[in-house]
Amino acid sequence: MMQPASLASLVRTRGAAAVVVVLLLLATSEAWRQHRESSEIRSLAQRVVADAHATTRRSEVIALRDYIRTHVTFKGAPYTDQERPFLRATALETMRSGLGFCGEDSRAFIVMADAIGIQAARINLYGPSHVVALTELDDGQAVIVDAMSTPTVDDLEPLDRAMVQHGFSDYSTLNVRRLHLAWLFSRIKLTIGPLTFWGENPHAMKALFWASIAAAIVAVGALRIALRHLLRRLGWVHRSSLGSVPLNAPPVTGTPSYKDA
Repeated sequence: MMQPASLASLVRTRGAAAVVVVLLLLATSEAWRQHRESSEIRSLAQRVVADAHATTRRSEVIALRDYIRTHVTFKGAPYTDQERPFLRATALETMRSGLGFCGEDSRAFIVMADAIGIQAARINLYGPSHVVALTELDDGQAVIVDAMSTPTVDDLEPLDRAMVQHGFSDYSTLNVRRLHLAWLFSRIKLTIGPLTFWGENPHAMKALFWASIAAAIVAVGALRIALRHLLRRLGWVHRSSLGSVPLNAPPVTGTPSYKDA
């Protein structure tokens, strides 16, 4: 009969394996949803650029920006944190619903631009609060793209100029105010690069999150096994040479049983 300690170890191992399988299934589901959304967004972005006969980086940026301005409105869009998902709507959800504020509009532009090879990043502006995208044109000039239907920054303008002309007092790539870190950071403009994909695609972020937890569980289990093996090799831990004793085994001769006691 299996000893209680061995049984508990088996239960823990199988339980951990079951959790890892569930986490990997969740990650796979989110990755598949991301793949489908990316394919649809790519088709949409390519069609928008083709319909606009855009052949330069500037004309492609303007075509995507104007399409979002025309097809997405803030009227009737969810506004409060309770009404909006924590990671906010995906670009495809925004384009399908036609509803969104500056954050959703900027995400839609960033994702659509990325789908046709144009890198862009989110910029949070403060004083008044606004969200725009920052991208580079053919000549390397970095400009603000305001894709909202009622834009604060109507044209493609450099960030510093827009700050002065439109009364913004601060900016950051990360939403430091939502993270309650505005007291610590000011005017942060990070070159996020490939990380922008994860930040602007909730399904990809969720897939990475679930897969990371599964990997962490596997890594901890592997580390425990390796550590136990190492301690045995060092002679610090020894296997017991005693065989397992059934729970209903009779008492050893010469030793009083609990019944006799």
